[in-house]
Amino acid sequence: MNRSPTESQAPAFAPCHPGWYRIRGADAVVLKQLEQELGLETSRLSSHGLFHHGEYSYCCLEVLQRGVESLLAQHVILAVSENALVSLEPPEGCPAFEEALRRLRRDGHDNHPFHIFAVLLQSLSDSADSLLDTLGENLWESLIQTNAVLNSLEGEKKDYGVSDVVATQIRLNSTEEILTRLMEGQMMLNRCVRHVLPRVARRQPDLLPLYQTLIADTESVEEMADFLHLRIRVLQQTNNMALSVKQNQIIKVFSIITCVFLPPLLISTYYSMNIAYMPILEWQYGEPMVMFLTLALALVPLLYVKHRGWLR
Repeated sequence: MNRSPTESQAPAFAPCHPGWYRIRGADAVVLKQLEQELGLETSRLSSHGLFHHGEYSYCCLEVLQRGVESLLAQHVILAVSENALVSLEPPEGCPAFEEALRRLRRDGHDNHPFHIFAVLLQSLSDSADSLLDTLGENLWESLIQTNAVLNSLEGEKKDYGVSDVVATQIRLNSTEEILTRLMEGQMMLNRCVRHVLPRVARRQPDLLPLYQTLIADTESVEEMADFLHLRIRVLQQTNNMALSVKQNQIIKVFSIITCVFLPPLLISTYYSMNIAYMPILEWQYGEPMVMFLTLALALVPLLYVKHRGWLR
């Protein structure tokens, strides 16, 4: 039996849960079918942001979450109405939506699209919270490394070089970049909830407490991200200070070496001059006297440096 084109393409956006159409890697054909069958406005989906069109409220999101081996930066589009929720995802899918689907199936009953929409945003927020925990652990390791470098400045144990300080600074800069993108994502999540909230209030007022809780959750994650961002800034400043101190110590070592060897160098330069008559050369104690004078002039600056505490 020959099937019509619509029937053959229907599984491309068959609902994964009642009311939720989950589309992965949609091409132009699928988007056209979505526009015909569900009434989606597909011409504006490439833009980032929030807008209403017809029955649907659209949210274009840039989400950052943990993948199997690395972080995933994904572009996700959600379109929700009173009758359906459509999520457009990359071909590999969105890991947070997998968790949302498991939550919905655990409920054991059909959910309204606005309720499913809230569950999806809650899963994205929880994913961001989990990523924040990982970043916090990385910051703790950077803090331990920075404290070890600072302690080595005054201690006599393991000496940390400039490369150790630079490596910590690179990790901090990378963590700050991830955290900045995460904060932007959380701000967009909060805007998405507020964007849909007026329609929820008119059509599903019983879901308002859920949306208010979601707003509070996204704002709490934002506050945590802001706290970690301030912590990163403090560690970066401390690390820059440690780097400056390490460089100054290196310069100090070469300066002390120069001070110690400069007087003997002057004496050797003087006695190496081609002079016809030098009385001290005829004195029997001339050689010991020059050696003693050279040693004394080398020790004087060294003792002075030690007295001033510059050897610490």
